Parts: sequence; C-alpha cells; structure tokens
Amino acid sequence: MIKLRVTEILQIFGLFLALFAICIAITINFHPLYYFMVTKENLGEKAGVSNAHLIKSYKDLLNFLNFPWITELHMKLPTSYAAMQHYRDVKALFFKDYVVATMGIPYSYWYLKKLRIQKCMWILIQPIYYLIIMIVLILFAMLINFNNFFIVFHKILFRNNDWLFDPNLDPIINALPESYFMACFILFLSLFFACLIGLLMCGKNELKKK
Repeated sequence: MIKLRVTEILQIFGLFLALFAICIAITINFHPLYYFMVTKENLGEKAGVSNAHLIKSYKDLLNFLNFPWITELHMKLPTSYAAMQHYRDVKALFFKDYVVATMGIPYSYWYLKKLRIQKCMWILIQPIYYLIIMIVLILFAMLINFNNFFIVFHKILFRNNDWLFDPNLDPIINALPESYFMACFILFLSLFFACLIGLLMCGKNELKKK
C-alpha cells in the first residue's frame, strides 16, 4: 500500500473534488437529457400542459437556479411557497458547486501538470480504485431501490421537507419522474467514472515506462 504525505492526500482530494463538481455542473446543465425524457414519456401531458410549454417552464427554472441576478421565478405552472423555498435551497447548492468547479479547473490543470512533470501520475491509481468501488456501490444502491436512495440523498442535502412537492400545488413534480433523476445520476456517475478511467490509464502508462 502506498503511503502518502498529508499534503499529497489533500492535493489528491482537491483534484477529485474539482472533478466531482465539474461533472455535477455538466450534468445539471445537460438540457438534451430532459428534452429526451419529455418526448419519450410525454411529460407535458402529465403536468397538464403541452411539451413545448413544459420545456419553457424547465428553462425558466434552470435560469432561476443558474443566474444570481434572477431573483424571482416566473413559470406559467403554479408554484407553492414550499416549492419556492426548495428552489432557493437548490440555487444555493448550485452556486457552491459552481464555485468549486470554477476554482477546480485551474487547480486541476496545475496539479495534473505538476504530476506529469514529476512523473508521479501513478500515485492516483490506488485512490482511483477506491473511488471506483464507491461508484459501483452507489450504482448498486440505486438499482436496488432508487426511491429510498433518492430520499436519503435529499435528507442529506436538505434540512427541511420542502422537497416533498404536492402535485396539486406544484404540478411540475409530475413532469420530473423518477426515471429522469435516475438518468441524471447515471450521467453524472458516467462522467466522473470516465475522468477516473482516464487518469487511471495515465498512471498505469507511466508505470510501464519505469
């Protein structure tokens, strides 16, 4: 087992945290995934509107979540007070992720460049194996019971129950099926896994040259 110094552990953690945040940012802004779900499952009908109307509401919601200068959400679909509070909580999480991702891009470039110059990419191999095991366990938990996984996920991130939407007050919840959120998690894990595999291959190729 490789023994790493505390500074090395922190730098590796910083790299993986940055990649984690970047993959989240890509996932939550990957609009084609939702457009596909809208068409495939005719989600507009479930929310009581046309698919085009639903996509417009989806864009309005994402604009509110993404841009700090948009302080009010204006959707044609009804929005309850509890739902509005939840959207504000999500908006705060979005900004935290964007801060980490923005800082993480130059940090990742600097750190990976440093490892390549020092020919130390191989030190990432063992931590990557641990992360791959974690990804497999998360996927296993999702596939066994995604509903329970989703509930635990929300209880970890939020300190209130505002995320429990009432379909009568917030019909948009009917247009956000479990299958969509599962697809988002799978997309995120796939992106993160691809990053890890890329780094793993770089580390192994470096070892072969020694």
